[in-house]
Amino acid sequence: MDIRLINSFLVLSEMLHFGRAAKFLNMTQPALSNQIALLERDLGGPLFDRSGRQIELTEAGRIFQKEARKLLSDAEDLRFRLQSLLNGKEGVLSVGYGDVTEIKRLARAFLRMQTDFPNIRLRVQELIPGETVEGVQSGKLDIAIITGTADSLFPPDLTGVPIMTGPVKLAIPSHHPLASAKRITPNALRRCNFIMRSKDETDETADMKLALDQWWDNYFGDKKPNIIFWVRRRSTAFWLVGAGLGISLLPHPCELIPAIAPDLYTAVTNVTFRTLPELDIQSCTYIVMRKNRCNAALNNFMQCVQKTFNTREN
Repeated sequence: MDIRLINSFLVLSEMLHFGRAAKFLNMTQPALSNQIALLERDLGGPLFDRSGRQIELTEAGRIFQKEARKLLSDAEDLRFRLQSLLNGKEGVLSVGYGDVTEIKRLARAFLRMQTDFPNIRLRVQELIPGETVEGVQSGKLDIAIITGTADSLFPPDLTGVPIMTGPVKLAIPSHHPLASAKRITPNALRRCNFIMRSKDETDETADMKLALDQWWDNYFGDKKPNIIFWVRRRSTAFWLVGAGLGISLLPHPCELIPAIAPDLYTAVTNVTFRTLPELDIQSCTYIVMRKNRCNAALNNFMQCVQKTFNTREN
């Protein structure tokens, strides 16, 4: 059923005059008559009684008038919603992230998204290592936010957009002698207990662990320090360092934890970050998505995240 014919019918049903209705619709009277005839033929019966000096709606015409108004209103609502979807102003986005060190910035990005695009529903999940990239590949997630190295490689069907970079640093308990040492040597580190991330083959940051493993072998050689904790999350390593149980190698976002969680005062004041000249590894936080994505709301989300992560505020 042609929406244009229905619209012409509604105008004529209100004015009940072919001449005035045709003028209102900016068409000739014969053209309007042809449109009404086409509509009546399509519906299988007359919508107007033309027997008198003035046309009137038939019973079928009155029923059709009521339903046609609803139909046009629904069509307009549908057009508006589809335009909103195509423009990325409405829809649903599934987002996964694998660690909590960037949670304050992420929360601010989610809040910006809710403010700027209230009709986009976010479904956010904190996931264990390995589930984020896998979720994007399987289609369960639209976006994953992960931390890897500055030259991370992703599966061929995915792409990663960098949103924040920074160096990997040595995290030391603040009361430890190395926290204030002028120079940190391999021999000094060999006497320390280390807290390291576990070797999880499904971890999306495997390239980070590979870079750290290579540095570890080159820096310490055969005489390696004692690893007393294997953990799955950087935040766990941070807390164990704050408890004084050892030292760790952590990427840049972990240094933001004092600003991210200021209420966790004790642990925050117990961790000192030191730069090792020999540790030349850059961490990078990425937005990971499918290359063939067709969700327009995703672009708006990316802009919100990039604006939030690029701000000077912590």
